[in-house]
Amino acid sequence: MIQDINLQVYEMRKNGYTFAETANALSCKMNWRMTNMSKHQYVYALYHGDNFIDIGTIQELATKQKIKPESMSFYRSKEYEIRQPNGYKLVRVDD
Repeated sequence: MIQDINLQVYEMRKNGYTFAETANALSCKMNWRMTNMSKHQYVYALYHGDNFIDIGTIQELATKQKIKPESMSFYRSKEYEIRQPNGYKLVRVDD
């Protein structure tokens, strides 16, 4: 399921869909900051196990989940994946 959503997001961005249109198609809420991001902020998809939760920058996702951005970044690490194989996963969405 993770690969399917990532492929869907990748294809939508490749075909010129905006972040807002992509999020709308995935039933996610967008905020002003995500639609006006700088080049150095990456967009990530957040999953719990195989279930898609949300899409956004690390800061945005951390705010929505009410955790520190450092904790959110840790979800990307191999160490976290080893500790919690069915836990949260943070996957970068490439343009």
